Amino acid sequence: MSQVDISIGAVTAAGSRPVTTKTINPNSGTVLSTTMSTSSGPAISVSQAVPVVLAKAPTTGPDYGTISQAGEAQIGYTETYSSALTTDFVWQAYSTFCWGGGVPGVHWGYVYRCGYFGTQDWPDSPNGYFTRVNGYFISNAHWNSNAASGLFAWSNMNYSINTGFHDWQQGYADYCVFHYGCLSSYYPVVQMWEHANGEWDAAGS
Repeated sequence: MSQVDISIGAVTAAGSRPVTTKTINPNSGTVLSTTMSTSSGPAISVSQAVPVVLAKAPTTGPDYGTISQAGEAQIGYTETYSSALTTDFVWQAYSTFCWGGGVPGVHWGYVYRCGYFGTQDWPDSPNGYFTRVNGYFISNAHWNSNAASGLFAWSNMNYSINTGFHDWQQGYADYCVFHYGCLSSYYPVVQMWEHANGEWDAAGS
């Protein structure tokens, strides 16, 4: 089974932006294929928020979170889309995950849904959602997909598929002028990677 990771570049002027689609082997993380395309739209800018930590998780190096043998954390990430000096919408997602079960000094344990250790249930990752939607320009804003989410083998000391979790939340919104003459559609994405040592990463589209 493969998973698809779609990255859409930000539009800084009216026109097109690059879209990269990667098919990934979730067991090894190997990129099986990469295709490039473009998506058209009006001028828009994207501001990526510093990852919002909803539970204690101080920054450590390039990742976030506290490295530990076991624990629980709730994390979140937001992106603000704006054009013509006004905010169009905010797209955000959050996830709660637990980790543990490793052998100190030997290997890390597993990422799992809190309360269900020993199973391969995904960590709790509710659908992404919109806030601060500008009703004059944005319509039909809703969660669209988490098709690229899933467990993967993160630790190089333990190749079990549930040593990491990739949470990919995509939204959908139409860019219109007072709900008439819609110009384009947007597919904002928030991604989070959760690791079996408590660290995590996050990024937007």
